[in-house]
Amino acid sequence: MKEVDTEDSFAHWLYKAKKGEKVMYFDGFLMYERQKFVMAGIPKEGFPQKIKAATAAWRAYLEGLVVLVQRKRDEGEYEYIAVKA
Repeated sequence: MKEVDTEDSFAHWLYKAKKGEKVMYFDGFLMYERQKFVMAGIPKEGFPQKIKAATAAWRAYLEGLVVLVQRKRDEGEYEYIAVKA
């Protein structure tokens, strides 16, 4: 499966992908990773690129462009996957 790790690479995948194609946009525990930056008071512009890629995936979901799924690998370890709608 293809992987993306930046907001731009997710946008490029979204533009090129055909219906049903999948991409992994984050691996780990997204809520925990993102919360570390939120609690530290870091503005969104300062978030790591892989978290920005996850935010881009969420926006695409809200626009109906993708379906988001997760695959559990281990306790606290997930693959976050976008499927082109």
